Amino acid sequence: MIAQTHRVLSFFLGRRDIYRPVMFSRNEVFCGPDVGDQTDPETGRLVTARTPVGAFDAATFATRLAPEDQQPDVVVVKADGTRRLLPRNLDRLPGIKVLVLGDSHHQLRPLKTLLDYASREPFDIICTDHDRHHLHWFQEAGFPEVHWMPLLNLHLHETPDDLERLPRLAFTGGLVSDSHRYRRYLIGLARRANLPVDAQILPQAESARFFAESVVSFNCSLNGDLNLRIGEVAGAGGCLLTDRLAPQSGLSTLLREGREMLCYGSPEELVSLARDCLASPAAALAIARAGRDRIRREHNAEVKALEFNDLVFDRRSPDAYCLPQRRTSVPVRRGPDLERRRRLYETIQDLHRLSGSLTLRLPTDLLDDRDDFVDLPRLRLARDDAPLPPFDTTPCHMRHHGVAVLTLAEIPSAEDGLPPQVLRRAPWETILLFDGDGVLPGALSPPVERLRAWGYTAQGDRPEVFTLDRPDVLLRVLLDAGDRSALEAIVPALDGLPLPGACIRACHAVLADSDMEAERLTLLLRATMIRRADPALLTTFAKTLEPIDATNAAMAWSEVGRVQPPAAHPDVLAKLDRLEASHPEIRAILDSLPVTARGIKAEARSKGNPMRILTVTNFYPPDELGGYGRYMWELVRGLRARGHMVRILCGLRPDTAIPPDERDRHDVHRDLILFGDFGARGIEINEALRPIAETRNAGAVLRAAVDFQADICLIGNLDLIGTRLLHAMLDAPYPAVHTMGNPGPYSPAEIPDHDHYLACPLSHAQSEGMIESGLHFPHTRVLSPGVRVDLFHRVFMPSLDLPRLCFAGLNMQYKGLHLAIDCFIRLHALAIPFEATVIGGTLTPDFLEGEKARLQRAGLGDRVQVLGERPHVELPTILANHNIFLFPSQFEEPFGMAQVEAMASGLCVIGSAAGGSGEVLRHGYNGLVHERQSAKAMTNAVQYLVEHPDDWRALASQGRLDAWKYSVEVFAAGIEQALSDTRAKLP
Repeated sequence: MIAQTHRVLSFFLGRRDIYRPVMFSRNEVFCGPDVGDQTDPETGRLVTARTPVGAFDAATFATRLAPEDQQPDVVVVKADGTRRLLPRNLDRLPGIKVLVLGDSHHQLRPLKTLLDYASREPFDIICTDHDRHHLHWFQEAGFPEVHWMPLLNLHLHETPDDLERLPRLAFTGGLVSDSHRYRRYLIGLARRANLPVDAQILPQAESARFFAESVVSFNCSLNGDLNLRIGEVAGAGGCLLTDRLAPQSGLSTLLREGREMLCYGSPEELVSLARDCLASPAAALAIARAGRDRIRREHNAEVKALEFNDLVFDRRSPDAYCLPQRRTSVPVRRGPDLERRRRLYETIQDLHRLSGSLTLRLPTDLLDDRDDFVDLPRLRLARDDAPLPPFDTTPCHMRHHGVAVLTLAEIPSAEDGLPPQVLRRAPWETILLFDGDGVLPGALSPPVERLRAWGYTAQGDRPEVFTLDRPDVLLRVLLDAGDRSALEAIVPALDGLPLPGACIRACHAVLADSDMEAERLTLLLRATMIRRADPALLTTFAKTLEPIDATNAAMAWSEVGRVQPPAAHPDVLAKLDRLEASHPEIRAILDSLPVTARGIKAEARSKGNPMRILTVTNFYPPDELGGYGRYMWELVRGLRARGHMVRILCGLRPDTAIPPDERDRHDVHRDLILFGDFGARGIEINEALRPIAETRNAGAVLRAAVDFQADICLIGNLDLIGTRLLHAMLDAPYPAVHTMGNPGPYSPAEIPDHDHYLACPLSHAQSEGMIESGLHFPHTRVLSPGVRVDLFHRVFMPSLDLPRLCFAGLNMQYKGLHLAIDCFIRLHALAIPFEATVIGGTLTPDFLEGEKARLQRAGLGDRVQVLGERPHVELPTILANHNIFLFPSQFEEPFGMAQVEAMASGLCVIGSAAGGSGEVLRHGYNGLVHERQSAKAMTNAVQYLVEHPDDWRALASQGRLDAWKYSVEVFAAGIEQALSDTRAKLP
């Protein structure tokens, strides 16, 4: 029976309903920042009371309680690293003071927080329920009464014995928080392994039934802690499958592995054990019942209250809860040495939280500290002379993480600037810099400057932590020093690190006469996947592959032919001919590719008679703004390839450089008058010039049609040249097909009413938008625009070693540039490594400068390149250096050519699917769609790809395939049919 006489004043975090109805006594008051005030209806006394958040005076707070409750026999405080509940001045309250240590396995410096708090208040007893492995810090700090009370807060809920067990891997709990990266990774891994994962967030009582109705239930500690779900799953009668913790956690004291629970020590073991349970539900049920019986026998509410009373009043606890001897190799050391060890441990502990597994290198003079880290289950200690395993490319940092602790004495003071031997043996991903007394180095101290010179960057909230942001800098230092032995030691560990192609080529050259052929080939393959349009890389890769893999060598040579200057093209074709002669199967493989060095697959010629097509538009390359002019240029090219004759009539802005022989070579006539231009506020019209320009433009079109002997007119963008020319053409009569990048300057009254006029919006969304705005065209046909997919297509898919993000388009707010910048800042805050490029011009330079300033303030000035406007011919190469394309447009896009170009290049598109762009981008099929105006949703999409590389690869591959639906050849065929059909309607 739970004691009823002792007055207990409890301070706990969390809602009252998540705890047992009676925690330690029937005469207790439960307080905390997450509960409300509640009175006993019979006595009128407070039974729950809300406290302030953070630190507050406990004695002052107690004056709110009934007089008898202000004189407690026991005061219990559960505090943790969040600092949300820190009652002060407990000495002014009577009774025995008990500190229950909450979460000390995450947050910033949680052990320091709790050690400082425990030393400032007069606690008689310190205990913990789920961080047993941290109690030695309090013992070493001199606290005499330190105890373990497992499952102290466990609230058991009854479940029927005869529930049907459903074949699923059940889980309840949080997955979204950044604290749960490893748990989220394992859930994703289980799903990719086709396990029937059912992850939900449920109230406690419903969770108990959920576990009891499942064949097996998954659990994962946040960071080596004995979490409450262990008791909840087993106590509900679920078959517990949890991560195998270090012996110091006490897990094996609660349940026996293989008989009362199942434990996994790796992602592979998790999948294997879950499959075994699902295949043998009877065996899983036997484990579940054994675990339930033990938890309900040894950790029910009566037992917990009795154990608590024994501890508080008699300083007695079960023998099974005794703490083990912690440090075995050296005696306990206190004072400054303990503080240095604690600081080092907390830093390593947090890196352990962010890693799938961790290798830790300690210098010789810190080897005595190795016992501190044995309670981190996914950590192993490396010998000082041991090489670092290859960097793992597993996403979301759930990978093998190399951490080396360096003392200030190990940083060389020589002027040659060469790194110490430990960095010449392995490119440690993280460096922790400590001196012998735990004093941190200054931000501008020589050791810090040297680490920066070797490619390491300090983390903002942990100044002793340096990450290898620029491994190419470290390699360049070794290359310049000619340290071949260091290169040979480091190269095998480079897999997964972001390296520029030039640096990889240099390493490859240095190792060319070594025996490391496999390592050199791996380097080249990675470089080729990162810089897929680099002719020098592709050439080296093709040459290296020839004696090993002729087929892939041929594809590499084909790519060389596509990206090299035309002068080198014949040599590449001759190389391909020789390879095909010696390997006949290569011809069929290359023929199966949509585009090779020999060009795109044979373009279809017109099935009808060639037409003479007069094309009229406002801007035409090189005079263009956005993608519309380029799309008209590609359409003209496609129509000419199909055998039609095309003349272009357009306007000209005064600052545009035009080739002198343009009329003769390209039949482009820039004779139309523009009555305005585009500015920061959109179209800026010169109303005085407008009537004159419209009249002259109408005359110019009619003269051109007669002179060219046009069969039909293809109309583009009419902004700034007016609609009068279209009406004049139709009245002549000449048939016209109007491909509409936007509704144009039409009012409903200006819409042509001719059977031989066809309006061709670029998407169904654009067509519906025009109808909603009152623009009802008598004849319409949706025709998606053509994209030079053949220029952007890449045979090799990009490397997924880290997100390489690209935003390409007008650097304007309506295009969502500010959201892309927000995404970069959020990724940086999540400690997700990435590279990013922003391309495009702007009509609002103040807005662009403001966004660039935001990047600088966030410390991303070097990581995000803002290239400005670039010639379109450079875009295929730029895109080939990335693997994710951001298209967060905020207005109703008519189509969205840029995302098709990115798809063709093998990038996974993350977009808002605004307007017509949503007809190309299909969520979960060929890309990811995020909520419009939400940088957080965009960031989540990037994080999803990082955590699900198989999905990332599949989405990008499908996008590359789908891009061919929007090729210029397909568009030209559609326009040709529209022109032919419209021409046939002439009276």
